[in-house]
Formats: sequence, structure tokens, C-alpha cells
Amino acid sequence: MKEYAALIVLVLVMLGGIYSLDHAYSYSEDAVFGKQITGAITATTEQCAIEGGKAICIEDGRRTEYSSRITCREKCGKQIGAREGAGQTGTAVTTCTDNDGDGFGEGCEQGPDCNDAKEELTNNCNVCGNAVVEKSSKEECDMGEENNLWRSDVSKICSSGTVVHGQSRCTTECKLERKFPDCPEGEGGMIEEVEVVEVKEELCRLDRSRGKVVCTLDEKEFSSRIRCKEKCVPELIEVIEVGEGVDVGKEAQEKADLIVRITEAPDEMIRGNFYRVKVRVTNRGGASTLASRFDKTETPAFSTGLQLVNEGRNFRIMLGGKREITNLNHGESKTRTFGFRVPETVSLRDYKFEVFTDSEGGKPGEIQESDEDNNADSKDVRVRVRRAAEPVIEPEMCIEEEIGKVVCLSATPQENYGTDFDLCERECSEEVGAEGPDLEVEIVDPPGEVVTGQFHDVTVKVTNVGRERVTTSFSTALDFVNAEDSSQRSRVGDFGVSLLSPGRSIEHTFERWGVPATASEQYKFEARADTENRVSGDVNRENNHDENSVTVREGIGQPQSCFGEGREVHQIGTRTDNRYCGSDGNFKVQKASKIACQNSFECRTNICAAGVCIDSTTLNNALARIQQ
Repeated sequence: MKEYAALIVLVLVMLGGIYSLDHAYSYSEDAVFGKQITGAITATTEQCAIEGGKAICIEDGRRTEYSSRITCREKCGKQIGAREGAGQTGTAVTTCTDNDGDGFGEGCEQGPDCNDAKEELTNNCNVCGNAVVEKSSKEECDMGEENNLWRSDVSKICSSGTVVHGQSRCTTECKLERKFPDCPEGEGGMIEEVEVVEVKEELCRLDRSRGKVVCTLDEKEFSSRIRCKEKCVPELIEVIEVGEGVDVGKEAQEKADLIVRITEAPDEMIRGNFYRVKVRVTNRGGASTLASRFDKTETPAFSTGLQLVNEGRNFRIMLGGKREITNLNHGESKTRTFGFRVPETVSLRDYKFEVFTDSEGGKPGEIQESDEDNNADSKDVRVRVRRAAEPVIEPEMCIEEEIGKVVCLSATPQENYGTDFDLCERECSEEVGAEGPDLEVEIVDPPGEVVTGQFHDVTVKVTNVGRERVTTSFSTALDFVNAEDSSQRSRVGDFGVSLLSPGRSIEHTFERWGVPATASEQYKFEARADTENRVSGDVNRENNHDENSVTVREGIGQPQSCFGEGREVHQIGTRTDNRYCGSDGNFKVQKASKIACQNSFECRTNICAAGVCIDSTTLNNALARIQQ
């Protein structure tokens, strides 16, 4: 019988016969040359049945699903033939060499073992989309061709669009789904950082024939090497970490989740030099920031800020102001660049950069997020003095932050110059070249509406945005002014400041300020810093002034105060000039009758004697006469 089987095989090979007629054959090329062959040919019935849109292979009592009957027949038949004929002679099978027991190896049905140390076992391993993590080709996640769930633009890196090489690791879906066997260890993988590719000088070359600097990646032209380096970068896949404790359930998917990373920053800075720090803000949540605002009526933008901090000395200054971002969709990232000059007054010691987004002092900002604890990042930096022969760094101050958005790095706040680099460079150079102190005053979150007879709190902030320290004492005042007639004004209050270093701010809140009852509908707050022009060398006095319009509404119901001649305010129940402030917000003359004593309010600040409400002065005079 064995002789007949061997003869059948030889005839089929010579005639280029049929290899699959409801039969499963395992063979090797050695069979053609008559060498000894191990295994057996086993005729099988139809092993693949269609069920629920899947081809079901039944072998040894086990069910295995395949996407098509062709694939099922091929794999199901081979596996059955190989197992049933193992150890026999007269047929051909391939041998699976699996050194680490993971089901992969040379000759194995699932493919070569690309993770084995032996080079001879890692042939043909650089395959995209085979659902095998091939470390030899620097793959970190391979979900297979049938699980192509991620972005289409990764095709430039891997043709299947599912394999991430080099700088990035497992894809977002690979981690969130937590069901792909080839993800890195630990609940779908935890990635702390995304490696940043260093942009080398070779990527930007000067083409003298065109008179332009050309990016070698896409041949785009730029007017300078610095602009080229800003844009000429290898395409990176943004990968967000999803680790233990992160809620990836339905509620989290319906909110935004902002994370911020410092992607480019110096390790050391010299006092007086200009530097750049780049930060990337990414929304890894399931909803856009626009849809996740706490207050839908407020501005949709949220801000990102950068500070230089030394916690041991309680030192903290804002670098380059804040950068606003209008909206981030799910998975979208935006990079913001902070340009600043290190003040000469900064001490020579160790600091750190601290970047935050949509957060002030660790408190949530405008966006409702599934995780509020990842809105900050930091990096150590050392400040030192300039050594002999070291140049002053004066880099290009204007960059194209986004397409069609040219900004001046040193301006606070940043102005969008569109595509006009020339205008930006002219105005930006003037901004950077300014020496001396520079006071800037701001009315912080002023009320848009006030009510007569009510109390309000108003906060004013003064910041030194210049490059030198303010060493002179100065005062800052806040006035309440008629919008149509500026001569009708009343002083809310003022406060003094003695010293103010570059980047430092002073805030003062005028508490329980009462709105004059005579105020008309339209008024405004006016804040002025250095009202007496005592600060010498203030490079820009135009920003010493700030104003905000406010609507005055007549109080309805119980007022909170009475108003005298001018700006003085008296609380209800208090006396002045033999009058008391009544509950209706008007001054009244003190009554002297038996009924008055029953009115505890009217006698609150007086003496009730024999049923008569008597003020203390009258009583004292009467007692003096009696004593005489």
C-alpha cells in the first residue's frame, strides 16, 4: 500500500498535478529527488464549513475560524496532514523549529520566529501586517492586515498601515482595545514618551541655482535655513500613552483629555541670550475640546503657558506669555513655540521649565477632561553667565506656527501676521531690541454688568514685561468712568508697588466696591499703572493703561448700601451726619418717638430711653446738664 502511495505522489509531481482535491498534502522539494521523506499523505473530507460568515475548521475536536474557505482549506488541511502523519516515512512535511514556544519559528505554520537570537531563524521577518512583532525590524506593534484600524497616512512608513517603526510604538487602537496579542507587555502597553527625531542640518540644503534653501524630504523651498528647519522634519506618528488607571470607558470617550509635552528645550541657558522651547498639546480623549467646555457660552480657546521655576527659592516667571489654541479634535496635536530672552537679573543656578495647558496652579481650566492630572510637564535647565568670546544668540524671531499663521515669538500676546514675514520681522525686532522696564496693567476678569446699590470685587494686575527691573515705587489706580463723559469719574481705589522684576506680576483686588446710585447705563473701568510717571525708562507707556466697558443696571430689591456725596459708601444700618442708612438704600433722619424704640433697626446704633430713641450725643448732653 505504501508503494502505491509513493507512486501516486511521483506521478502528480511529474505531471504538475493537482495539489488540492479535497485532499491535504505536505511536501518538500526533497521528494522530487527521491530522498527519504517523513510524514504521511492523508485524504480528508471537507473540513471547512461556512457558519455565520466564517469558515470553520474542525480538527481534533477544536474549532478554528478563518475569514474565507480558501484560507481555511489551506491551513486546516496542512495542519491535519502534518499531525496525523508525523514520524512516518514516504511523504513530505515541513518541520517547525520553535525555540521559544511562542508558536512562531522556521517552517512553522504561523511564520518565522523573528524574535529568535539566531540569525538563520529570522529570515523574511521584515513583513508589515503579519500580526507578528518583529523586533529585528524595530516593530513595536503589528495588528495584522485584517485589523487595520489606524490612520491611513502611516502607509509611508509601512504599506499595511498597521505597523509602527522606530520613533513610535503601539498604535492608539492597539492599546485602547487591549486585545491584540502582539502589543507590548502590560494591558496593551504603556508608553511614557514619544521619541523626538532630531532634525539634522543635512535635511536643509542651499540650492544656489534657485537661490533658496530646499528641504530634502519634499523639495519644498524656503527663504532661510531656519525656516526650512522649522518645517523640514520627518513625519512622525503621534502616539499617546494609555496606562494603568486611565479610564477608557464610555464616559471618558465622551470627554476631551489634554496632555502636554516639552518636545524641544535647551539643557543650559546663558543670561541675556534668546531661546526657544517647543511644546506639543494633544487631545487623546474621545471628544473635541470645543464640545468639552465647561461653559459653552465662553470663548472656545484654551491657553498653554511656559514658566521658569526654582521651587526652593520660590522663584517663578512666565516665559513668552501664553499661547492660545482654539480647538483640538480627538487625536489631534498642535505645537506651540515660546521665544524668550533670559533676563540678566536671573540668578545663576538650576531651574526647570514647567509647561501647563488649560490649567492654572493645578486647577482645571476651560475644558472638562476625563483626566485633569496630565496637563503639565517639566524639564531641568541650568542658567549660567556668558563666557569670554561666546556670542549673543539672536535667532530668527518670526516663525510660521501654522499654515498661514506667522507669529513673533517675543510678542505678548502673539499677533497673527498671516503670511507677511517682512512685517513680522520689522515689528518683532523692535520688540526684542527694547531695553529697560515695561509696565503692563490688566483688569482681570472685570464684571460685564454691575448693579446700583450692590457690592462688587474688581482685580487689577500689573506685570513687568520688560527686560530690566523696576526699582522705583509707583502707584496703580482704578477708576469708574462715564463712557459718554469722562469727567464723571469716581476712584475705585489705588495700590502701591515698590519693586518689580522682569516677568513678575502683582495683583490687587478692590473688595466690596459699591456702585454709585447715580451711575447711568454705560460706564467703564479704567486702570493706570505709574500714574505719576515715576518709573524711569519705561519702554512702552501705551500698555500702562487698560479699560473695559461695563453696563450699569438699576438695583431691584434689597440694596446693600447708601451713597453719600461723591464716592463714599455706607452700609445699611450705619449712621453718618445724624442720619442712618435705611433698608431701602436711602439716608433717613433718626426718629425720636415711642414707636421708634420698637423699631430695633432704627435704634441699632443709638440708645432707647423711656421709649424714645436717643442718639448718644443727645444723651451725653442731657446727662451733663443733670450733673451740673
